[in-house]
Amino acid sequence: TVWDYTAVVARDAYAQGFDEINLDYVRYPSDGPLQFIDLTHMTKSKAEVIADFFVGMDQRLRQEGIPVSADVFGLTMSAKDDVGIGQKVVLIAPSVDALAPMLYPSHFWNGTYGIPVPAKEPYKVIYKSLSDGIAKLAAAGIPKEKLRPWFQDFDLLGISYTQDLVRAQIDAARAFGINSYMLWDPRGYDRIDADQP
Repeated sequence: TVWDYTAVVARDAYAQGFDEINLDYVRYPSDGPLQFIDLTHMTKSKAEVIADFFVGMDQRLRQEGIPVSADVFGLTMSAKDDVGIGQKVVLIAPSVDALAPMLYPSHFWNGTYGIPVPAKEPYKVIYKSLSDGIAKLAAAGIPKEKLRPWFQDFDLLGISYTQDLVRAQIDAARAFGINSYMLWDPRGYDRIDADQP
């Protein structure tokens, strides 16, 4: 029922002129009062359930000619498991046109990838994340061209995200030939001059 409802809303949005349906962060919860969630009825793993959802959206939307993308947690690029939320990029990517890992350096724990404060070293964070993700996708026969990452364009943890820090993320992606990306700032403020290459 939820899949059908999602497809109805997506079709309506597409009919009104949106050129792509972005399925944002489809996942199991990882915080809050998790003790109240009853998963005893599940016959599949979380990752299989999430993958089934995207297969369902592929059948309902993409096969009707509606482009679909999926946002995923940044650590899914490197993690060997589903990070406890059911997201495995190799299971989601085949069912979407673009996979959008949210690679905000400030959202990586201190020490991740051996980087003391990831928010201060965006190039290293993005480079390592994409390197791991590209290798993981390639092993499953999925081209890196399917990646369209989200980058940080907002201040957090006392670190002001200057144009140079935003640019460092873009440069890391371009090192892999990835030229398609998205910048996120909850205030809608863009620090990058659109006229710059």
